[in-house]
Amino acid sequence: MHIIIIGAGVAGCSSFLFLRKYLGSERHTIRLFESHANSLDTQNAIGGGISLAPNGVRTLSLLAEGIAQRVISSGFECSYAEVRSGSKGTKLGRVSMGSRARYGWPNLLVHRATVHETLLAEALAQDANKGGIQFCQKVASIELAEETGRLQVTFEDGMMETADLVIGADGVHSKVRDLVTDQKVKPQYQGITGCGGLVDLSVVAPHLQEANGWFGVAPCGVRQERITANAEKPTEPAESGKNEAMWWSVYTSPDIPPSDNPQSVIKAQLVSRFGDYEGAVGEEGIGRVRLLPRFTMSFLDKWHKVFKTDEAAVPHACVVLVGDAAHIQPPESGQGVSFAMEDSAALAMLLQHYVKEDDNAMDSLQRALTSYTELRKPRVEAIIRESSIASRQQEGKGRLGALGHGLDHVAVLQDCSGVAE
Repeated sequence: MHIIIIGAGVAGCSSFLFLRKYLGSERHTIRLFESHANSLDTQNAIGGGISLAPNGVRTLSLLAEGIAQRVISSGFECSYAEVRSGSKGTKLGRVSMGSRARYGWPNLLVHRATVHETLLAEALAQDANKGGIQFCQKVASIELAEETGRLQVTFEDGMMETADLVIGADGVHSKVRDLVTDQKVKPQYQGITGCGGLVDLSVVAPHLQEANGWFGVAPCGVRQERITANAEKPTEPAESGKNEAMWWSVYTSPDIPPSDNPQSVIKAQLVSRFGDYEGAVGEEGIGRVRLLPRFTMSFLDKWHKVFKTDEAAVPHACVVLVGDAAHIQPPESGQGVSFAMEDSAALAMLLQHYVKEDDNAMDSLQRALTSYTELRKPRVEAIIRESSIASRQQEGKGRLGALGHGLDHVAVLQDCSGVAE
């Protein structure tokens, strides 16, 4: 079977690795295509700080214990979040984030780039320059080739690949999703934008147990030197870099803020909102700010599609979605990266279970994808319903709800002492 994965983010890289582990690369061809340049070769780390839930850390360990340990060693274990008034420092409460004592794996505050780069480096090391991973390849079209019954993927540079299975791991604005749904599915902007970034931990460390002025701030881990693919020791930790903290804020905006908004303008707005808070830093201490418009999407009826050359024919090619291409997790869930990896692991395990050497491969593939959708959709959609601001507030687009009206007066301090629940 020939498998093509579109997108080399967390979902794509973990799909590549889990497929190689559970399905194997001897009988099956597994290739990974990314529209952007190799992020390991650039200075632009993807994303800021994230909370990697215990289920996400556990999923990493299924690939290899060394991979999970590398990520753990680069982050901070965090068992709860403490909510305080930013103006007076009054403690408002604590929220459980999940502990190692309860789940066997920690809740981790870590750079998103650390997770992604660890997976990407491992994927490149396993591929060992055999051409299984290609960058700067943007998909132009995906169509069923009637003469072969396979899917033909055409890239913008004219290169064409055929596949029995295409995995869409191409994120929120997925092209592969449209192939599954038979229509253009455009995620809707919620009218809410997050902004955040990373600062040296020394800037905020003295204030972590005091009111500090940001809507949210937490130690984020040790930013390693840039990870590189090493075929001999792909999971060996890099030399330690500097300790950093992540901060974040949320505000309403009727329109999507322009991506080229000058940093000076964004920082000035932040200082005007929070500059008089105790522990706040000036513009020079903020570092680079990332704007993250929030998108939502209706639940898809299905996450996969089976293609046939005619109504009476047996199944030929299939396409399936993983990660943000299938579902958009609200940031409050803390499950975006974890669920992307869970999707990839579940898909690979089900393919291993159903696709046997002497079976009708395409019939087995269809059963595997049906089981994948039936297994993953209820779990993922339940979490989205529980955690989504849009579903809780009942106040419409661009509103933060009753609690949200006071968010500019709240600081979230996440304790990393590993206190058991």
